[in-house]
Amino acid sequence: MGENKWLDICLVDKRREVRHSLNMHLFQVALSILVVSVSACGTNLLQQPAVKPAHESPFTNVTVHECSDADTCTISLSDPTLPSILGQNIPIRLKGIYAWKIQGRCPQETALAKEARDFLRAQLANGVRVDVIEPQRDKRFRLLGYLIVDGKNLSTALIAAGHAQPYSGGTKPPPPCPVHTPLNCTVQCR
Repeated sequence: MGENKWLDICLVDKRREVRHSLNMHLFQVALSILVVSVSACGTNLLQQPAVKPAHESPFTNVTVHECSDADTCTISLSDPTLPSILGQNIPIRLKGIYAWKIQGRCPQETALAKEARDFLRAQLANGVRVDVIEPQRDKRFRLLGYLIVDGKNLSTALIAAGHAQPYSGGTKPPPPCPVHTPLNCTVQCR
């Protein structure tokens, strides 16, 4: 009986392996059909772009709609070939910084967050051209990149003005709230 159990386990593993192989083959066929279809349309979407300087990005001259706090905005890309679902009203998180949240854990954090957001909004309002460089996706699938206004990196400007801390993932800085103990905690302690 033990031998049949091992045989059953081996058969299940083999079936999974065959299904995976079949799925990969179907994916490759679908990708090939897509490449041929796009090429047949006469578009140059699959051509490699010319080599650009390191500071340039495919996301140039973007429109910033709103900044909910100092490290999160909503933008639209200026590329007319993108469908609106891919290029309009995209959330972007500013790369390299952590800023306090408007929905803070204490009044001090909320006040600092509003100051930082207003600083960011002022920088954007005074600018003419906004670009996104080093774009990628973050863990929440938002766009992650540096916002550049007229050649000025807003992440660097926020840090220099004391409105944000350098951040590259991992542990976030502690909030600027007073330490709560059970005796002096007047709101829900987190």
